[in-house]
Amino acid sequence: MTWAGGRLFPGEQGRADFEVHETPHLMRVALATRDGDIRVDVTVEPSDELRGSELFADLPEASRFFQGGAKGFSATRSGCHLDGMELRTDAWHVKAGRVRSAGSSFFDDPDHFPPGSATLDCALVMRDVPAGWRPLPAMRSERGARLVG
Repeated sequence: MTWAGGRLFPGEQGRADFEVHETPHLMRVALATRDGDIRVDVTVEPSDELRGSELFADLPEASRFFQGGAKGFSATRSGCHLDGMELRTDAWHVKAGRVRSAGSSFFDDPDHFPPGSATLDCALVMRDVPAGWRPLPAMRSERGARLVG
């Protein structure tokens, strides 16, 4: 993946170690890049409804929002463009989740986000959904501009 990213498909990849633990009652995904720059660790349990969201009134509203925005762009080393990918599925189905714990070296860094300026709103879980990825046209960026990501 590291070699092929940016060559055979969009998205320049770095090396990372992943830990995934999934049961019917709990899902944990953790990753750490081998260079030590990025760390993410999230544990979610199923919930019967979306609770406590400040952004969405209910689960159908949250689902529609993310289904309509299943595209993402990532910075490239050159800084000249962003590589894009889109999640594609004919069986979109999400369930509500309750976050038991969440940590991110990016969002927890006070140099990027002063305390309280970035908060986790809710969790959605997508399981057993056949999906694929479609490359998107690269998006130009200003050369030399500092890209966050």
